[in-house]
Parts: sequence; C-alpha cells; structure tokens
Amino acid sequence: MKHVVNKSLAKTLLATIFRLTLLFAVVAILLGRIPQEDRALESYGVVVAFVILSVVYAFYFFFQLREIRRSQHPQVRATEAMISTAFLFLAMFATIYTIISVDDPSSFTEPLTSFTGLYLAITVLSTVGFGDITPVSVMARSVIMVQMALGLVYLGLVVKVFAGAVKSRKKTG
Repeated sequence: MKHVVNKSLAKTLLATIFRLTLLFAVVAILLGRIPQEDRALESYGVVVAFVILSVVYAFYFFFQLREIRRSQHPQVRATEAMISTAFLFLAMFATIYTIISVDDPSSFTEPLTSFTGLYLAITVLSTVGFGDITPVSVMARSVIMVQMALGLVYLGLVVKVFAGAVKSRKKTG
C-alpha cells in the first residue's frame, strides 16, 4: 500500500512540476509579446486590460480551488495553486505596468519592458521598494496602490482559502 501511495505522490509531483513549467513558459511568452511601442491605449486600455486579466485570474483561482478539493494529494495541489496564482498575480500587474509605460514612457522613472514590469511587480509585492523604478504619473501610482492593497489581501486571504481547502479535503478524503 505504501508503494502505491508513493507512486501516486510521485505522479502528482511530476504533474505539478510540468503544469508550473508550462504556465511559466506560456506567461513568459505572452509577456514578451506585449508591444513595446506606443499603441495610444490611453487610460481605458489599462482599465480594460486590468478587468480582463482579473477575470482570467479569478477563473484560474477557482479552478485551482476545485482541483485542491478533488486531489488525492491536496497539500501538493495547494502548493501548486499558491505558486501559480502568485505568479499570475505578478504577471497581471507586470502587464499593466508595461502597458502604462508603453502608452506614456514618462509614467515611471524609466520606460518599462515586460521584464522590468515583472521586476517592479515583484518589488511592490515583496515590499522591498528599492526605489530604482518608481511611478510618476497618477495612473502608474494608482495601479501601484491597487497592487499594494491587493497584495496584502492576497497574502492573507489566498493562503487561508487554499489551506482551508486542504483541510476540507482531508476531512472528506
């Protein structure tokens, strides 16, 4: 019996590594496809991008929650959910920062690429605040403030929700 459990856990771990690697690759490719020249998106483009990315994020979050509750190894699935939803949260803000910068390069202390947008999103979430890239425009500062607030919620609420799903699955499983 122990051999079967270990084999099942090994398969779950391999599947998790595969899904995370695939997610990172797809998001990296999509981030790299953000146009780097002005597309005159104006403020509404940022709002539309934020709404679309938020809806995608919410669907993915609830998909992960369902999968934790259905998994034979809910702790592994919850770990995957934490990593993947954190990465998507950061990618969502990196995309928005890049769009803002492409629309108005003076929105930040330096024009952002997809990579520097991701760097900024990670810096904001971690509350490190190096100060090398800072928001200058009202739009950029507004989005940074939204990320700060949602980041605090993310760190507390998301961990609690996924941990609760693991606990719930253990009771019924």
